Amino acid sequence: MTLVFGYNATGKSALLRMLPLLRDTLKSESAGINMGLEAGRGGSFPHLLSRLTSSPTLAVELEEGDVRARYELRYLSDQRRQALVAASRTEAGVTRTLTWTTEGTKYELTEPGHKPRTMSLDVKGLTLNEQGGGPTPLSWSPPGAQDLADVQWLDAVRARVQRNERYDGPDDRHLKYDGSNAPLLLARARLDDRESFGVTRRFYKEHLHQGLGVEDHGDQFQVVVSPPRGAPDLRLNDLGGLNGDAPISPPSSFVVNLVDTGEGLGQVLPIVLALARAATNEGPRLLVLEQPELHLHPARQEALTRWICELVGKNRGPKVVLETHAENVLLSVLLAVLEGVMTPDDVIIYWVHQDETGESFAERVTLDELARPQGLWPPEVFHEGSGSRGRSTSCVIRADETMRVTLLGSCFRSRNWSSPRWLISCSSP
Repeated sequence: MTLVFGYNATGKSALLRMLPLLRDTLKSESAGINMGLEAGRGGSFPHLLSRLTSSPTLAVELEEGDVRARYELRYLSDQRRQALVAASRTEAGVTRTLTWTTEGTKYELTEPGHKPRTMSLDVKGLTLNEQGGGPTPLSWSPPGAQDLADVQWLDAVRARVQRNERYDGPDDRHLKYDGSNAPLLLARARLDDRESFGVTRRFYKEHLHQGLGVEDHGDQFQVVVSPPRGAPDLRLNDLGGLNGDAPISPPSSFVVNLVDTGEGLGQVLPIVLALARAATNEGPRLLVLEQPELHLHPARQEALTRWICELVGKNRGPKVVLETHAENVLLSVLLAVLEGVMTPDDVIIYWVHQDETGESFAERVTLDELARPQGLWPPEVFHEGSGSRGRSTSCVIRADETMRVTLLGSCFRSRNWSSPRWLISCSSP
């Protein structure tokens, strides 16, 4: 699991969206980054370039295992296209370099122990293949291409479920970036009795306390929710308000169209379904999720994060790259590490920030054996500038058989007191 934190407009989303951009680039028929699909947001190559420099060149570096590659792309404004001007690949400690001669598709290859030679390259996206290179032509695929080609990206702004959905459209492997085909993929998973349907329903029941179902209406269907059996009765008082003496028990068939509920239940559906499909090998296993906890109550944010941690912590679990502003998400991850759901090595945190010039940096933060952040992590990030007299931060406590406790964050510290005050609550004896 990779967590990405930072203030607004520091570059977090740009960092995450590079993954679906690279996915789209692997399908490209022309050189350079493919900006023509959803991740490009209607932009072009110049929109990728830093505003802090006038350089028309963008460098992309990819690494997998002991293979590292670097690509330098330049925008040719007179031709309104990208050109690969240089590329290098290091494998088993040996670096080979390609340099564009500026003559069509001609590149010069330099490598240790060999004379430079000129070749013609077919460049599609970041995939390089030598044309007419004899029995062993040069062929470079981007490191990590297999994972990048199957990225599942979900944007922070997701589509609202429709009241009546139709059984049309392809049975895609990927959810759309806005999750708009999530209801269709859920309904088809039900018809085909796929495991992902049961996993999704189980999450709604256990963590959102709602039954989830699909009701057919001819060639259309509706996604519905219902209170699970055993849900508390509503009681009306004499004035017609709640908490009176007259119980109002909904019938067992009581259902509500998902579109008529609060935004949280609908907005989280694509997130849960994508994770369920990854966990059951029905969909991509590298997920890029922007603010998956949006519109959920803090307690439900914790439940969602805990569930993600449980999936990631399993043997050969999915890989999740997650951007968030939520303190609950971070603390839930720390607690999962403390409880052994995941190991510290399963988690990488990036703190994204800008300097005074506007340049962005992604600082890597790791966790020690007690789930304490190691590295450049600002301790007051969730409360800086709040203006409150006291500062409140959740804490995680681990008690072992000798009743030692490890405090990962201060619960409450007043600026007017000379010593901290701790507020500790226990969920079990």
